[in-house]
Amino acid sequence: ISVVDVATRSTRVTVPVGGTPVAAWATGDGSFHVSNETGKTVSMLSADLGGVQAVVDVQGAPGKVATAPGRG
Repeated sequence: ISVVDVATRSTRVTVPVGGTPVAAWATGDGSFHVSNETGKTVSMLSADLGGVQAVVDVQGAPGKVATAPGRG
């Protein structure tokens, strides 16, 4: 996925994630989760967007990600 600076309309950073990323969600702690449709995974990105911290395998194609308060 790419993080875009809206003011300059330029790409700040590109972070490789799983197959066919379809959506990204910010979490309460500033990190991000990305659902990867064909990869059947959810990638958990660090708050500084320095890379993927963890990958969670799911059954089927993930559609949405929800986080519990206080748990990222």
